[in-house]
Amino acid sequence: MEGLIIQKKTILISVIAIVIIVSALSGCLGSSGTTQTSTPTATATGTPSLAAGSGDKITVTQSGNTMTIKGGVANKVVSEKFPMDADAWYMITYEYNGPEWSNFITMISTPEYIANDEAIGGLLPMLLEPGKGTIIKEKGVYKSTDYQLLADTCGGPWTVTIVKNPAPAASGQASFSHKAADSTNSISPYFHLNKGSATFTVNQQLPGQYSVAADVQLYNADTGEWAADITHNDNTATITRTVDIEADGNYIMGVTCGGDWQISFTQ
Repeated sequence: MEGLIIQKKTILISVIAIVIIVSALSGCLGSSGTTQTSTPTATATGTPSLAAGSGDKITVTQSGNTMTIKGGVANKVVSEKFPMDADAWYMITYEYNGPEWSNFITMISTPEYIANDEAIGGLLPMLLEPGKGTIIKEKGVYKSTDYQLLADTCGGPWTVTIVKNPAPAASGQASFSHKAADSTNSISPYFHLNKGSATFTVNQQLPGQYSVAADVQLYNADTGEWAADITHNDNTATITRTVDIEADGNYIMGVTCGGDWQISFTQ
């Protein structure tokens, strides 16, 4: 009985997620989701913000290589412009503290795409309840131009932190683990790999048939470039993959998985 309840809840979440995606697409690509902007105004910290749609004002602050973007309840609210660099890689952490069963739908895109309701390509991971996570955007994902964050639908306070060219420091580890209760999207600690072949073993414990299967991507943390696809949308409990490592250096993995996972490697 308990398994049936969990399965029904999982199916309900999947249906809600589909509805939200359709809503987001219609809002971002259709004429009914036109974003309105007004004259920039100064916040208490002196950072300007653009009011668009309806909701709480978004603030953007910069400290060194870290940009912090904060907002709240929103229906198509857009931030001020901030620069991104095509020669840099980024680590993006998001945290949503809205009420249970509320939406967190945000996008990072150029002002032109946002103005034309075409920002869906910059969609950050969506949430249906309070949560957090971290993703990696490798070098070349963004252009060297100004961007904005569009809070399409948000039911409460949230924070997005963007770190440019994070400084790697190898952990010395050869095995890693993560709990799905902490986040679906996560990153590993940095680790060192030698040039040559490396064999990765991914173990995942998915709670149900509709759970998000493991997606594990390897990045060179010294150059910010994508290095290898370890596994993609594979729900096998244990996955083993050997990949070619082109250069000695520091590496990091970006992991999306709906269950607890453990990853180890050998060379």
